[in-house]
Amino acid sequence: MLVAEIYFYCLLLISLGIFLWGLQKPERIYQFPFTINAIFFAFIIPQCLSIYLSPGASVTPIMIERYFFMACLCLFMSWLGYQVPVIPQKIKQTKTSFSYEKLVSIGIVFVIVAYVASFILTIVPTGRLLTGPATIAIFFRRWVFYGFATLLVCTLSKGIKFNRGLIFLLAALFLILDIILAGRREPTMAFLLVLGSLLYFKRGVVLPRLIPISLVIAILFINPMIGSIRGILSSGDWGKFLELNPVENAYNYYIHYHETNQIDLLEVRNGALLMDATLQDRNYGFGTGYWDAVIKYYVPAQIVGKNLKEALKFNLTDKLVIEEKYNYDYNTGQTFTGIADSFVEFDFFGCFFFFALAYFYKNLWYIAITKNNPLTQIAYSILITSSMLVVTHGTQRFLRDIVILCLLIFLINQYTQIKVMVNKSNHSLDSQLN
Repeated sequence: MLVAEIYFYCLLLISLGIFLWGLQKPERIYQFPFTINAIFFAFIIPQCLSIYLSPGASVTPIMIERYFFMACLCLFMSWLGYQVPVIPQKIKQTKTSFSYEKLVSIGIVFVIVAYVASFILTIVPTGRLLTGPATIAIFFRRWVFYGFATLLVCTLSKGIKFNRGLIFLLAALFLILDIILAGRREPTMAFLLVLGSLLYFKRGVVLPRLIPISLVIAILFINPMIGSIRGILSSGDWGKFLELNPVENAYNYYIHYHETNQIDLLEVRNGALLMDATLQDRNYGFGTGYWDAVIKYYVPAQIVGKNLKEALKFNLTDKLVIEEKYNYDYNTGQTFTGIADSFVEFDFFGCFFFFALAYFYKNLWYIAITKNNPLTQIAYSILITSSMLVVTHGTQRFLRDIVILCLLIFLINQYTQIKVMVNKSNHSLDSQLN
């Protein structure tokens, strides 16, 4: 598989190049190309190595070549879209009419809602596939991220008061418990990115370059052990941590994956099969998958009925077709990656989703810096975490997050009565952005 090997090394070189770009300026570790590249390096590239060395019975060399080539396109576009200059515009300055006290109250509400939703999850029946009240509770449980970011902005802007500090600590505790007791990766990354980006926006704090690189390398060794770590955390037998061998686990996982695992659990393998099925059947979504995702996440079948909800969808694609087509045992809970997800919609042109996403994040960063608007900074700190999930969970995940966040930011903006004042011309910040 010489072609696949060439594509793999191209992907590795692109990733290393973006790391070098990011390390030129400390603040770039909070910007889109660096964060999304970190996930490519820690999540996609190791799995690409695994599937290259142990493809399994269902995967052919052409499937691997196709996936590797698409991965190269998506990662490169994630950097290229960020190089497009922001169009100079008039930035509207916000004045003292902004009410931080109201923003604090909103942050408190977010945290309370998240705790209530978490409590509901302990009393409602839940299975492997969440439905009904459990689905709704999971949705509101995520609001702890909004509460944490909102209260952190207020604390960094106006100092610590007792009520603000107490609720902020409760929000941080919620996330820390998720990290420690459940061993969940998403809250870990969200906590670090929200904390780091808002410290930069408000105080100009940046981490030494060695820290983000060390974290990325650490993820390479933690990922193969995540199942064992969660088992230890749930059992409470902390002594078993001493029995873990990160180097051996990583070697077996990445180099001898197929020999040491009875079930294929590689998301990259899922994605390679899905891309092949889509190409063979010419069953592209042409963007309708994003509409279907919005309906799936925000139209409750408990209210409108399952039939009406399904009628609102296009359903042009079926990702589970790989089970019958390739006699493949797809493991529920695994993903197909955003690389395959974008291919299903637009073939190789799906890589332009990453180009557009990069340009969107550049503009959001630009506005957060120039306007110093806390709501924009909150939105950025939350959405930058979603950008990483675009790679692991799929491009449709971004649509889910941005729809609700835009709605909440609009309502918060109205409640806190931010008044836009006189226009003031700004100058380009490309030197800081690039």
